[in-house]
Amino acid sequence: MTPEELERKRTADRRAYIVKRVKQLIQLGRQTYYRKDLTPEELASHSDAEVLGNMVSETLQWEPNDILKATYAAFEDANMHTLNSQLQNLVNGKTPTS
Repeated sequence: MTPEELERKRTADRRAYIVKRVKQLIQLGRQTYYRKDLTPEELASHSDAEVLGNMVSETLQWEPNDILKATYAAFEDANMHTLNSQLQNLVNGKTPTS
C-alpha cells in the first residue's frame, strides 16, 4: 500500500469512527433532551437530525452565528451550494434571485 493509499484508509477509518460515535451520542441525546415520561415510540419520533440539531445548538452555546456557520458547513459538505448561497443571502438581507 502506498503512503497515499494508507493515509486515505486512515482518514476513512477515522471518519467511520466519528460517524459511529456521533450516532451513539444522538441516541444518548434522544434520552437526554426530551421528557422522561415519553414512550420509546414517542422518543423515536424525534429524528436523528432533530436530536443532532439540539446537540449542535447546545454545543455552540445557542450562538446564532455559530449555528449558522455549522449549517453552512453542512450544506457545503452535502454539495448544496445553491441552497447554501440562497440561505446566506437571506440571512444577510439580500433579495433572492430566481
